[in-house]
Amino acid sequence: MSFKLKLANIKYIFSDINFFRRGSTTQRKIWLVSLVLGLIIGWSWFILRINNPNYYLKLADKGLVELKNGQKSPKVIGKIASNIRQAVFLDAKNPAVAETAAQMSEALSAYDPLAITSAMNYYDLEISLMSANPVPELRLAHIKANLKAYEIGTIENSTLSQALKHVDRAISLDPKYAEAYFEKALILEKLEEYDLAIEAARTSLVLASSDRVNFTLARLLFNRGFSRTGQKDQGVITKNTDLVQAKMILLSLADQGAEQLNALYLLVDMVSRLGDKKEMALYGDKLLGKLPNGQQKEQVRNMLK
Repeated sequence: MSFKLKLANIKYIFSDINFFRRGSTTQRKIWLVSLVLGLIIGWSWFILRINNPNYYLKLADKGLVELKNGQKSPKVIGKIASNIRQAVFLDAKNPAVAETAAQMSEALSAYDPLAITSAMNYYDLEISLMSANPVPELRLAHIKANLKAYEIGTIENSTLSQALKHVDRAISLDPKYAEAYFEKALILEKLEEYDLAIEAARTSLVLASSDRVNFTLARLLFNRGFSRTGQKDQGVITKNTDLVQAKMILLSLADQGAEQLNALYLLVDMVSRLGDKKEMALYGDKLLGKLPNGQQKEQVRNMLK
């Protein structure tokens, strides 16, 4: 605020005081009543605002935007976490507040890995308040299956078993929840339960087909196929039904789509293991043509040698 503006405000205040001194009794009463009402309204607005969880959630969201824009600092991260906690404290029995707090804590974990622990706690709170919602169960399953990615632990079979329980609860709450079956397939893949993982991936595809799930199914068939192969006399792996199905899916994804590069890379890996040099060169050239110059491109070149 400029000095001139401050001075104008001071003059305005003193003019009100002079008016109060010179005015009639009625005018003074009106002035006092207006002042008191203004103070009451202002104070009420302030109290309502600081006791509204949405106010703190908006502050937390604003802080997350600052982080995304590069304004990363421990102070900003701490304020976001504090605002989320305050929102939950003010309305701890509201599942919508718990869910928003969990989602924001997940977003915050990209800058502070420990925030993922708070996210799990808020999802647990949401489940205790609204047990019929499959979404927090699925989010807990995803987090527990990927703790290593959050740099706060290792992925062990016991943790994956917990994740599997959450995803099974999500499916029991919504048997047509395609994303839950997809998450189940990923968890079972980590447990190397390929038969069950393939079954879950196929169910997810029936409910909602996507390139992402198709590629995952191909990768599962690829892994199961190579785990069941025998060896020919010259050391070349024998092709089986799983590998044939995996190849068909990968070929359908290799021309275009979000999983094109992944499909080409897995195709190159497959034909390389099968000893098919002609197809290896074909898919390898396609992959190299799609990759930008860099370390990954050099790795592919080395693989093709």
